[in-house]
Amino acid sequence: MRIDYAISIWNYSHHAVAGRLEDEIALIRGRNLGVELWGSWRGGPDLYSEENRARLRPHLAGMAVSLHSALGNSWDLHQRQIDAAADWGARVIVLHSSD
Repeated sequence: MRIDYAISIWNYSHHAVAGRLEDEIALIRGRNLGVELWGSWRGGPDLYSEENRARLRPHLAGMAVSLHSALGNSWDLHQRQIDAAADWGARVIVLHSSD
């Protein structure tokens, strides 16, 4: 069995002096770890937007990626999260609804 270890950017952002997300992904990659992405980075823009998905795609190439989704009930929000998982090559996505 193969186990991929990943760092959650939510926890990471609360316990480290964190810079730009792209730089932090590079540091995580350098430690041979994967990354669990959330909907935003340090209160910044929506990472699930098409623009941000494209911006992060080259930084995540070849890494173990998972997504921990934002709370919400709209199909649009869930679809954007699923699209982000596909764009980033995530093998796992956890979807939550707010109900």
